[in-house]
Amino acid sequence: MKIKILYIIFVLQICFGAGCSNQNQLKEQSRQGTEKLVSLSEAAKEHNLKVTFDSGSNSFLVGETDPIYRLKANDTTVISGNSTFTIPEAPESTNGDLLLTTASLNKLFSQPEPEPTSNTMKIKAFSLNAVNPDDIISFAKQFWGTPYQFGAGPYPDSHAFDCSSFMQYIFGHSGISLPRSSREQSTMGTTVDLSSLKPGDLLFFNSEGSSNRMITHVGMFIGNNEFIHTFGAPGVTIAPLNNYWLGRFQWAKRIIS
Repeated sequence: MKIKILYIIFVLQICFGAGCSNQNQLKEQSRQGTEKLVSLSEAAKEHNLKVTFDSGSNSFLVGETDPIYRLKANDTTVISGNSTFTIPEAPESTNGDLLLTTASLNKLFSQPEPEPTSNTMKIKAFSLNAVNPDDIISFAKQFWGTPYQFGAGPYPDSHAFDCSSFMQYIFGHSGISLPRSSREQSTMGTTVDLSSLKPGDLLFFNSEGSSNRMITHVGMFIGNNEFIHTFGAPGVTIAPLNNYWLGRFQWAKRIIS
């Protein structure tokens, strides 16, 4: 009798375990059946953005010339510069890419863009720092030709910049703290018109060929209709504010009052 009871318990355990396994499989199949999973890389291309994997932080970086978003598999938290927001469903990792539900992608790419309004309260009394824009420009020019690297780490370690880390570094040298993305940097300071630009003003651009206002690039105006920035093979370079860049220009911000 005792052996029969043990056998019955054993059989029930197997059946119950199989049932739980089947239930989990049904839940997963149900999710995949009702929610379309889309490649993050393919979705980013539609916004003229790219996706790279950063092994150091185990994150996928999304942006054009700097990371505007950082995502991890199985995590609903998205890092955007120095801030975070959440998406409805955690991404799944597959073949060096992430798969997201349509709802998560919509949340990711429909984040409201920073309005070009004054936000001087986020800047620590820059007017009291007595910062000379010429000093920042002179310091920036010392890095002419420094290699560009998407998602570059701290300069002392990487010896490279992307567009926002370059601005963060050269302004930081003068005691001015900026966020780590062009998108967030575009919320700082006071909006200025193109006709009123002064050396040291930050210029913000959208993606090449894009029709939306998503900020994906930043440079610093240095006078004479030129700005210094980094975005590709040239590394840190000075470029004219020509029709190409004016076609991508969104707004300018004055950080130093």
